[in-house]
Amino acid sequence: PQLQGKSFEPTQRAYEYLMDNISENISLHQLSVVARLSAYHLLRVFRERFGLPPHTFQVQQRINIAKRMLADRIPIVQVAFELGFSDQSHFTKKFKTFVGATPRQYQLANR
Repeated sequence: PQLQGKSFEPTQRAYEYLMDNISENISLHQLSVVARLSAYHLLRVFRERFGLPPHTFQVQQRINIAKRMLADRIPIVQVAFELGFSDQSHFTKKFKTFVGATPRQYQLANR
């Protein structure tokens, strides 16, 4: 569903901030300040526009970037570090949740 009027710009600001700071862990409070909306309202309109809450959306974007990096044969530990995951284990867990395979399995399948 397309957002009308007042909700489009704040969600666009939030989206751009998340993408510009893809490797940072952004709090909902930080994002609501950027969007100039209450945290509750931001959660509601962001999910309406993008289909996911902001944090999940950002993790999904990180995983999409990780898939490209892994396909380019960048080492798993480097991918995890560059995308702001706390460690390789955390990255592997999130990657498997979103992709259904470990980063190593994905890399081997995409050679």
